[in-house]
Amino acid sequence: MSGYDPKVTPWAVKAEPLPTTSKVAQMAFLLRFAILAPSTHNTQPWKFAIGPLGHEDIFIYADWSRWLNVADADQRELHLSLGCALENLLVAAEHYGFAHQVRYFPRPVDETLVAQVRLSEGGAPSEHRKGLFDAIPARHTNHQRYAHRMVEPHALAALQAVVVEPGVRLFLSADDELRRRVDELTIEADLRQFADPEFRRELAHWIGEGAYGASWLLAKLGAIATRQLTPGPLAARRDAELLLSAPVFGVITATPNTPTMQVIAGQAYERVHLKATALGLSMQPMNQALQVPEVKARLTGALPLGPTAPQMLFRLGYAQPEAEHTPRRPLEAVLM
Repeated sequence: MSGYDPKVTPWAVKAEPLPTTSKVAQMAFLLRFAILAPSTHNTQPWKFAIGPLGHEDIFIYADWSRWLNVADADQRELHLSLGCALENLLVAAEHYGFAHQVRYFPRPVDETLVAQVRLSEGGAPSEHRKGLFDAIPARHTNHQRYAHRMVEPHALAALQAVVVEPGVRLFLSADDELRRRVDELTIEADLRQFADPEFRRELAHWIGEGAYGASWLLAKLGAIATRQLTPGPLAARRDAELLLSAPVFGVITATPNTPTMQVIAGQAYERVHLKATALGLSMQPMNQALQVPEVKARLTGALPLGPTAPQMLFRLGYAQPEAEHTPRRPLEAVLM
């Protein structure tokens, strides 16, 4: 069983008073916002632990059973996803008056333990997280065509302002020539991936698990079709139309390209997405060109990024809201 629960949706989690029954109950309450983070293919590759008693600690673990070892062979997107969940947790903690201290990979011999968050009372929203809490239940990945409407410069500046980590950079561009080049590389990556039966098998597995929110029957039919057909040209054409419909594309980069910096880059991406939501903007990751090593190398050379590693490629603009959000596993399924 996948454990996806269609009732655990972003709009079902509301801002409520912090529980007063116990510290453990408070930390579990904060994790309700962490699990609303985006993740690659909605795999939600995280687990959490609270404690030990006497310490207000939350431990974030990678769930290796949910790692996409074909599409994400270098585990970059796994770490980005975990960073997104961590950022949601910190935004919620600050909103409810907690200060926090984060240790990344606190046990070097255990690469499964990605972060330890120690909470304490007396905190307040930091400048780059102010106003983001209400966006957590509203944020979603928008897969639709975007409107032909330019994003205002003040909105782009506001997105840049929330990326504050040393070594992490947000590159935004509305340049048509660059968009076409990114579009070409995205098409090539799509075709290469769908030509790989292992990739199709992995994708079919997650479609069948219900990660995309389809009904059980439709999900199973979709999984069978993905395993037995090669829809590469159709997917490539669809992705090209989506990418070119957006007025802006963005790239999150990180230096050095380590697991810790990938987690931190995931935090920055989630903060950008929350800020975009607060501004009425839509976003969608378009990472295919980063998932195929040969294509990724050409993409890195085509973009004016300098000596840094691209971590997340996405499109940005205005679009009608999605009809429904992708499902989430309930907290009980991910709390150790």
